[in-house]
Amino acid sequence: MKWAVAVIVVLVLIIIVLASMGRQMQKPKTRQEYLEELADFLEGQLDAMTEYPDSFRISFKFENRDFEFQDLRQEGFNVVTYKGYLRTKTKGSLTINFTEKPRGAVRSQIVLASDIPTQKVEGLVVPKKLDKFNIFANDVFIANALFGNEAALSVLTKLRYQDDRGHPIMPLMIRDGWISLEFTPLITVKPNLSDLRDNVTLSDHYAAGLLLLADFIDRKEDEKQK
Repeated sequence: MKWAVAVIVVLVLIIIVLASMGRQMQKPKTRQEYLEELADFLEGQLDAMTEYPDSFRISFKFENRDFEFQDLRQEGFNVVTYKGYLRTKTKGSLTINFTEKPRGAVRSQIVLASDIPTQKVEGLVVPKKLDKFNIFANDVFIANALFGNEAALSVLTKLRYQDDRGHPIMPLMIRDGWISLEFTPLITVKPNLSDLRDNVTLSDHYAAGLLLLADFIDRKEDEKQK
């Protein structure tokens, strides 16, 4: 009986090794294959973007809200990279910018409170969890409500990260009513395109976070109109 058990164990190990080798030898998905798979999962429409070369948009609905995912080709110095943006439009034209607080010398591209008209920053309450950022908002009422909501703040704090030099990064942007979440080509941070290509179901997780923010902002926009 002992030899029979040993044979079974060996066979199981062989099956595990072969399965692992099969996964490793699996041909990686092409960009087009991944986009088609993502569009199918989202039950959306995949189209080429005329405003950007070799770039695509997937238009879809998530919980009855319109979303889009953009896969953009970007060219640098002899380097081609790809970025993704998950986006949805809210009511109104809310803008909230997150920029790193300056270290020592102030860099010209950083938006400073002193550069912003007083009426736009007066009364803005920045939560401690986001205090590594300079934050500009064109609507203090909605921004404070957003930062004061535990669920909304949780979405924001889970998305922030630090780059390899320790600089705080917020991949989420709110501009002119659009909420956009950037998927970076860097695999060391999240969200990134590599993870999404390997597992398109991750899009649901991030869309749920944007949905929470967008619905909250819309409710506050409605309150302002009353």
